[in-house]
Amino acid sequence: MAYKIKEMKIIMESLIKESVEDFKSTFGPKDHYYWALAPGRVNLIGEHTDYHNGYVLPFAISLYTTAVLSPNDTKIVNIYSKEYNETHSFSLQENFIKKDKWTDRLEGLIRDLLKSNKTFMGFDVYIGGDLPIGKGLSSSASSMAAVGDVTAKFYNINYEKLTFAYALQKAEHIYGGVNCGLMDQLAILLSQRDKVLFIDCLNLKTENVIVPDNWAIILIDSGVKHELASSEYNKRQSECKRFIDIIKKTKPSINTLRDVSYIDIAQILTEIDDKTYKRVVHVLSENERVLNMVKALETSNMKESFTNLVNSHLSLKFNYEVSAPELDYLVEQACLIKGLIGCRMTGGGFGGCTINLVEKDSVKDFINQMSNKYRSYFNKEAWIKEVYPVEGLTNGIWKNI
Repeated sequence: MAYKIKEMKIIMESLIKESVEDFKSTFGPKDHYYWALAPGRVNLIGEHTDYHNGYVLPFAISLYTTAVLSPNDTKIVNIYSKEYNETHSFSLQENFIKKDKWTDRLEGLIRDLLKSNKTFMGFDVYIGGDLPIGKGLSSSASSMAAVGDVTAKFYNINYEKLTFAYALQKAEHIYGGVNCGLMDQLAILLSQRDKVLFIDCLNLKTENVIVPDNWAIILIDSGVKHELASSEYNKRQSECKRFIDIIKKTKPSINTLRDVSYIDIAQILTEIDDKTYKRVVHVLSENERVLNMVKALETSNMKESFTNLVNSHLSLKFNYEVSAPELDYLVEQACLIKGLIGCRMTGGGFGGCTINLVEKDSVKDFINQMSNKYRSYFNKEAWIKEVYPVEGLTNGIWKNI
């Protein structure tokens, strides 16, 4: 484990140094730079439960968004994204104009963070790192956390992590149009090395659960961009709200699916359609699987882990209907390989990655077999990555010597 810690430290330092150098090439050299390193997020289990006040089990991964900031002696904010190869500029002295682009969330977040500041100092921000977008690894929340953090540090704004998480969530809601829960933000901010983060989304209590040392985590990209995720995400919320509206007529105390039992569903079966029934059953059963998975991790129980993860995928496919044929294929094929502990799709759905728990001695063979299967099925090379649970967002100041 000591070697992995040393290796990760070298990778993180290299990403920061690279982003500082890229900042210089983009905006010119400065005396000092505020930097933040925000990891991506993978959810081990507990999909589409967070916004129903349920349970989730995410963790920060060893792929990062970097943000580097320095003042520019103007009244303008300039944000450059390496991923998009695009610069966005704005002034707080002018009104916000929504452009329906990646820039909306970031500009809106910065405006919210600086709303109470009477004197506005302009700055340049460079966004880089090695966290890919479009794979369901929470690149949006990661970039917002990194940019928000360097902005707050530059303006000497001190936030508790939970308050900061709410600010990030608010920007997603208002400027991104996605009514997400707090899972991504909390995982990016609160995760610890070699552990997954159990979150009770009802009261936001958290607990860190150790991943068995001989279990590896492998991500496989389906190659499908999840363009449908945002619109379908909001649609699923509306479908579940329909159930709540119906059941509140007889049980006014019920406000979210966290308050619902299987008996409650049975008592209004004639009033709900099959689609609504399946959505609610997914959420209730997924909450149970999260709790079972925590126990499986604590006892290194491979059989229970397999059952929980694969059943989660099947429920996401048939009940919540957010999977994709490519994701189903990857799960099906992974289940045929020796050394697999469990697998499923991860993220909002309609594309992105599968997460695979694999015995460490079987990692090389697993990756080779899945690479071959992917190449044969998709006629292209796979993006397959072993990742590690890492510490949440880190930051600092880089000074030229």
